[in-house]
Amino acid sequence: MCATNATTLPEDAMTDEKRTVGEQPVLRILLLWHSLRSGNLGVGALTLGHIEILKRAAAQAGRHLEIDIAGWGRELDYRNACPELGIQLHAGRREVFSPSSDLNRIISQADIVLDIGSGDSFSDLYGTRRFWAMSLVRLLVLVRRKPFVFAPQTVGPFKRRYNRWMAQLLLRWSTHVFARDGLSTQALRDLGITQNVTEAIDVAFRLPFQRTSAVGDTTKMKIGINISALLHHGGYQGSNQFGLAVDYVGFSRRLLSELSDDPNLEVHLIPHVVSTAFKVEDDYLLARTLHDEFPKTVLPPEFRDPMEAKSYISGLDLLIGSRMHATIAAFSSGVPVLPLAYSRKFKGLFESLGYSMIADLTRENEDEIMNRVSHACSHLSDLKGAVKAGNALADEKLLTYENYLTDFLQKIST
Repeated sequence: MCATNATTLPEDAMTDEKRTVGEQPVLRILLLWHSLRSGNLGVGALTLGHIEILKRAAAQAGRHLEIDIAGWGRELDYRNACPELGIQLHAGRREVFSPSSDLNRIISQADIVLDIGSGDSFSDLYGTRRFWAMSLVRLLVLVRRKPFVFAPQTVGPFKRRYNRWMAQLLLRWSTHVFARDGLSTQALRDLGITQNVTEAIDVAFRLPFQRTSAVGDTTKMKIGINISALLHHGGYQGSNQFGLAVDYVGFSRRLLSELSDDPNLEVHLIPHVVSTAFKVEDDYLLARTLHDEFPKTVLPPEFRDPMEAKSYISGLDLLIGSRMHATIAAFSSGVPVLPLAYSRKFKGLFESLGYSMIADLTRENEDEIMNRVSHACSHLSDLKGAVKAGNALADEKLLTYENYLTDFLQKIST
């Protein structure tokens, strides 16, 4: 659990007794499908950004909270980013089906459950098995009649009818649904979900960081290149799982070759996922290989947590990337970005912020994308203006979500 209002609570997270601070009961919040141990720094960014929002909401509501976290990921450990954290649970199949498991226990003790769906996993884009594994835990929450909120996330797409049916059931039984982009709001309408729906934006916009004034050679334009190992390997199935229109491996090499050979540019490789268990996901392993192939590039030390990654990214002049939260880290720190989109989540989010500089890997060819790269490099001033305007809009959208949480915390029965 992570205590807010600067109150450090006892570390015995499994007690059934209601905690108090003074005479005020402490509300228990369960953050579902979050993690402070995931090698996917995007999931960590969502978690830490969400905690920042909850801290503000708790302060506004005059409440004290303790926050339990349940999700996947054991590759890294940045729980020290939240010093008061007492416990994080692995939401595995064994925990789901054991009535006496810690997962079932913290669900039963929660005053509210906030489900972020790892940002983009309320979909069968990554496979039916993953969607149903996550949905079983959601059903555990709903059968206990706990207040259950879908925190801002991508909704859909759903390719299979039975996955669509499960999505509709979960959404209708939930307390409220927050979409993180306009396309997800439309997807909810297409699913017949129109009540208790609000459009917000990705909570990782609130991820704290330390701004870096400059990295590397200050006489050159510093461009970050985030290459996704998952796309490089053709997805989990190794067969162009995401339907890219370009040869991602060949395109990545062309991008690195052309940019790193330009004497006016300094190219930084920006891995955003570390995974010792799944090499297909490990951006850093791939980045080391590419750095050996393109020695003019700069390879930073392995990032230990999402805040360290965002702090480094904040010192760049431009980020070109395929990992959603690498691009959000850039955008939310004021750095122009060219997202290399492999799903509609990129278009949905950035266009919701009035930002149209997006390359679509599923529709555009290699030359078209390289033209976008050239355009981005030569129009940084215009892009900075668009990023500034987009961040102002993101603040407004997240304030809507924060106000909802504040109101809920004020009204919840203790």
